Amino acid sequence: MMTPPPVWLRRTIGGLSALGALVALAGLGLGLAQIVGGQASPGAFWMVLFQLCVLVAGVMGVLSGAGRFSSGPAMTPLIVGGVLFVGAIFSEPSLVRSGMPRLEVMGVPLRPLALTELVFALALGGLSLLVVLIRKPKKTVPMTLVALALVAPAMAAAVSFLLPQVRAILSGWSPVVMTLVVVAVLGIAGVLLSIGSQFVIRAIEIGIDEGLGDADAEAS
Repeated sequence: MMTPPPVWLRRTIGGLSALGALVALAGLGLGLAQIVGGQASPGAFWMVLFQLCVLVAGVMGVLSGAGRFSSGPAMTPLIVGGVLFVGAIFSEPSLVRSGMPRLEVMGVPLRPLALTELVFALALGGLSLLVVLIRKPKKTVPMTLVALALVAPAMAAAVSFLLPQVRAILSGWSPVVMTLVVVAVLGIAGVLLSIGSQFVIRAIEIGIDEGLGDADAEAS
């Protein structure tokens, strides 16, 4: 058994999972009410199915926060977050597909529900990573900070090209200059992202090795 995460971290995972389960329960109730009322569209049945999966995953996360699934403490929040992510996307496809109508159930828009689940999914994914990194913080934290220092400006530079203000400025330049600038910025951003990802991967490897070493020590 790997070294369990600190109590505060387990409780945070359990709390977020419980909140995700409550959101799923609300969506499940709306879907079932529409089905029972005889006004359900085909999408309502799928939403009920997906939200039921999210509810089950949330219960698993709560149990993990209570100390269960100790053999894989980082996998449980990752799985719960993944189910939340998939449930949100499939319950409200307009989040990822442009042109899709925003869905409603019983007159209640599903977008806030799906966005809430997405936030919880990302948070649980981050906590899963934290469970691994916190095993050897003296090595993993500096690596993670270096990765953030490299990735953050790279992401900002790449996303800036989507902003109307930046695109308006670029459109005023000659095509040759604009192409050179875009290629140079994206090239540098790609290099920074690559280097930053290597730091993150190495930090994760250190955390995993530390956990496996603890598990072997307990077994012996």
